[in-house]
Amino acid sequence: MTYEQIQQIDYYLMDIQKLQHLAEPAVERYPKVKSLDSQISSAVKGYSPKGISWNTLEFTISLQGSKAESMLQGYINIMLASLRSVWNSIPNREKILEVGEDANIGKSLNVAGKSNKQVFIIDIVNKYSSEIAFNDDVLNVIKKLSSKIEVDEQQTHLIYRNVLNELEKYLNLLCENKPYSGGVGMTTGNIQINNNLIGGSTSANASANAQVNVNISVRIEQTIEKVKEACLSPEEEAAILAKLEELKEISKEKNKRTKWDKVKGIFKWLAEQSLQAASWIVPLIYSITMGESV
Repeated sequence: MTYEQIQQIDYYLMDIQKLQHLAEPAVERYPKVKSLDSQISSAVKGYSPKGISWNTLEFTISLQGSKAESMLQGYINIMLASLRSVWNSIPNREKILEVGEDANIGKSLNVAGKSNKQVFIIDIVNKYSSEIAFNDDVLNVIKKLSSKIEVDEQQTHLIYRNVLNELEKYLNLLCENKPYSGGVGMTTGNIQINNNLIGGSTSANASANAQVNVNISVRIEQTIEKVKEACLSPEEEAAILAKLEELKEISKEKNKRTKWDKVKGIFKWLAEQSLQAASWIVPLIYSITMGESV
């Protein structure tokens, strides 16, 4: 099973749970639940809810509204139990989602500037040094950065690609439930690097800021459309859209410390939200705080 398939199962679980609590009568929820069941059945191998008859429910809705309500709720519970059974059978599922999200962030940096790629290199080596054997080229660049030695654009890109490739290889092996044996260098220790050492010239950063703001603005607008198209309750949709508008304003902030202080409030809010909300907002926060151009 691929990372994308595992991620989709996670999203489907959240969609079912949202329909459980959707404040709508059975006649309005029924087509949404039936459509979701059809989507999951065609996409997820092993999903096989027993005891669901949509024709029976449709007939019941037409005759007995109150009985249809409890029947629909029962069907939703069956769907949730069946999909959770598939989810629980996946080895390394939580780790796969974590590594996959980091890999997605890395892929979004392909056309980013040198400083953002260096931040990514440092973060990933720090986080996965006990799990991935990064090679000597990677370790040498880490040492240079920790000593504030300049690393040029070309070398940074090559090391960024190396680190991202190792991360994706690790992700694929997690999905296949195989031990990782990648890397040709020594296994690193927990290399702690001061992220503040990374930065470009003032003029270079200033010239990039306008483009970064445009790119972030476009990504926020795209995310807004995704939220509007998702199957969310009115309350959850309104809350997420409000935070996206807040991120728009934060992205315009020039002072990094002020920007980070404002973002912390959104992180606190995210702690109480669904994983789907986090999947939309966390990459945007990373982009805004790191100033990447994507």
